[in-house]
Parts: sequence; structure tokens; C-alpha cells
Amino acid sequence: MTKKVIWNTKSKTDQKADKANQIRKAQETQAMIASDWNRCLPLVKSLFAVKAQREVPIKVVRPISYLTQTYNGRNFQDSRATVPVGDTLLYKGIETGTSEMIFQDQNGVEHAIGIESIDRALMSTELFDIIKDHLDQEDQ
Repeated sequence: MTKKVIWNTKSKTDQKADKANQIRKAQETQAMIASDWNRCLPLVKSLFAVKAQREVPIKVVRPISYLTQTYNGRNFQDSRATVPVGDTLLYKGIETGTSEMIFQDQNGVEHAIGIESIDRALMSTELFDIIKDHLDQEDQ
């Protein structure tokens, strides 16, 4: 007596439908993130301004990766730096010559984040979560 193996495979139509559902869910997630971003960013910037003025550090809740320049003894090289989750950043000022905002972490390390990257960086801090939670509560 031979054993008969029956493979339970989905039809091509079902596979295409599953793929379409995955794409749709990914698009909905991206749209929700973009909506949160657009809704929260102005308030995040305002809250950051208040905290910076009062010299209150902000906590990093998602890694912040940014481009910077490091000096290797002879010249400057472009490199990527990361502020890890859990670090706190204190705003120190703006470097006008390089258009960078200077932050200092709890270990005294300075992070020079380009003005063009600051929105993304702020959205990786507790400020975004505070604003988003507040707006979500108001929506209920």
C-alpha cells in the first residue's frame, strides 16, 4: 500500500489575492503613518521649541540615523551616525555655517543633525508619541 501525499496549495488566483491584500495593508499602513506625520509634525516642532527654550532633554524612542562629517586627521569624510533608543538629547544650538542643529546626549557626546533631517529626527523622539497619543485621545 502506498501513501498518497496531497499538497494543499493555493491556486494562483488565491496567491494573487493574498499578495494584493498584503500590498493594500502596507499601503494603508503607509497612509496612516503619513497622516500621523502631517497631523503631528507642527505640534512636535512647537513642543520641541518649548523644551529647547527650557533646556529640557528629550528621549529617543526610535533610532535616529543622520549624515555627518568626521575628521580623520587630514580631511573630513561623510559618515552616518546613529543616536540609539533610550538616549536623551539636549538642544545646544544651531551651527549656522553648516546648517546643523547641535544636540548633546547624556554622555556629553555632541550630535550635529542637518536641518534637512531634523523633522525625521524629531519624529523619532518621545515628542511624536506624546502628541500622537494626545491627538488620538481627542479623536475618541
